[in-house]
Amino acid sequence: MKISFDQQGINKALRKLSKLGSEAPKLTTRALNKTAAKARTLASQEIREQVNLKAAYVKDKLRVKKANYSKQEVIISATKRGVLMTRYPHRVLRRGVSVKIKRRGARAKIDGAFKTTVNAGGRKVDVIAVRSSGRYNNGNQKFDVLYSPSVSQVFGGVRRDILKPVSVYLEKQIEHELKRTLKRAS
Repeated sequence: MKISFDQQGINKALRKLSKLGSEAPKLTTRALNKTAAKARTLASQEIREQVNLKAAYVKDKLRVKKANYSKQEVIISATKRGVLMTRYPHRVLRRGVSVKIKRRGARAKIDGAFKTTVNAGGRKVDVIAVRSSGRYNNGNQKFDVLYSPSVSQVFGGVRRDILKPVSVYLEKQIEHELKRTLKRAS
C-alpha cells in the first residue's frame, strides 16, 4: 500500500525531525505501526461491509508486517485462499442450498448443491458441494466443493477505499509522536 503526502507538510516535518537526531526513526516507526493497525481495522470493516463474513475470520486473514528502525515500511496483506461457502450464512433447501455472500442483496440459490462433511487433513470440515461427473474407484459419486471470493480478492478492491483515511491518520500520528518526543526532550 502506497501513501502520498503534500510536499510542504513533508518538508516541515523533515525539518522538525532533523532536530531530533536518533529519535526520528523511533518516532516514524511508532507512527507507521499504529497506522498499520488502524489500516487493518479499516480494511476489515470495509471487507465486512461488502461480504457477509465474521470479523474474527477476516482479522485472521489480514496480515501486518510491522516497520522497524532499519526498515521504515509497513506491509498489509491478505492470505490468498478461497473461502468455503459454509463460512457464509447458508440454508439447506429441498433442492439445493441458498447462501448470502454479499452483505447487501439477495441470497444466491445454488440448485443441486448439498451440504456434506469431508475429511480434510485429519479433521472434519462442513462444505457445500455439487455433484460432478464420474465416480471414484470405490463407487462413490464425485463432487466439487464450492468456494466464494477470498478475503484477498475483496481486499484488492478495498485498498483504494481506505487509502485517504489511512494517509490522514498517518499524518496525525506523526504529528502526535513528534509532539510527544519534543515534550519529552524539553
